[in-house]
Amino acid sequence: MLTKITPASIITTVINDVTENDSDKSFTPTGRWQIISARVTVTSTATVGNRQLYMRILDGADVVYEAKAGATMPASETNTYLFGSGLPFDTAFAGNIIHVPLPACLTATPAFTIQFEIDPAIAASDDMLIQMLAEVY
Repeated sequence: MLTKITPASIITTVINDVTENDSDKSFTPTGRWQIISARVTVTSTATVGNRQLYMRILDGADVVYEAKAGATMPASETNTYLFGSGLPFDTAFAGNIIHVPLPACLTATPAFTIQFEIDPAIAASDDMLIQMLAEVY
């Protein structure tokens, strides 16, 4: 775990979800989180179809922010998605990695939900592992 203490805040791992067999995961911030980066590793099942990964911030049922990868993922692959400020918007995987930019200072509070979702949900048993780093206030 990476941890850095700064005045009135701490940079730390806020999500370390390694539960398998889930193509849709949601998290509620426990405080004010300024999202620095997220690493999402997806292993797709053999069920045929292209998958698109989204990161969303929801206010109830309303989407207030959405980022999606620039390429889809087929069946029977493992790919890593790197979300972060200042990253390029990749339109193809390179070495099974793709970059997805986030705006600087993207912040969520306990009033919001952070969601990672594979859409369309081709196989609910696709594996999605998530680590997120944020500055917490």
